[in-house]
Amino acid sequence: MSGGDGVASTADGRQRSTSVRLSDLTSAEVEAGDWDTAILPVGATEFHGAHLPYATDTLTAEAIAVRLAEGLGTALVLPPVAVGVSPHLLAWPWTLSLRPETLSATVVDIAESMLRHGVTRLLVVSAHDGNPGPIEAAARELQRRHGMTVAVLSGWQELARGLLVGGYD
Repeated sequence: MSGGDGVASTADGRQRSTSVRLSDLTSAEVEAGDWDTAILPVGATEFHGAHLPYATDTLTAEAIAVRLAEGLGTALVLPPVAVGVSPHLLAWPWTLSLRPETLSATVVDIAESMLRHGVTRLLVVSAHDGNPGPIEAAARELQRRHGMTVAVLSGWQELARGLLVGGYD
């Protein structure tokens, strides 16, 4: 990587953006990369009280996805799915919700798009408690239908709490 100018060189000397977000890249930058994994952040749009934005879960999922992609070096972060499965929160103003089967179908459709482009590995990062079940159903369907490798990262909140209080080795 170069000195913060947002440009890096590939192994064959071509330059590419240092961004790992697909939405930030040009087609030439995508072509220049050695991408073998897609990371899909999945959040929610829901009321979090007066102190946090409605996009808190989506912003969290995307931030985790970006850090993971930067660490992997060969992964691109897809645009986030910003509406999750939140029927239990619809009593709060402006909360949005999908049916579980809608979220599952959305993940499958996005993954199948990636398969058409030769990407056979997908990591789904969920930062909302209503999302893991439908995402895991999508992962099973993608494995069964296409042999796609799909990993789901969720439930990280409990791990983080444990790490912060020294509860895990």
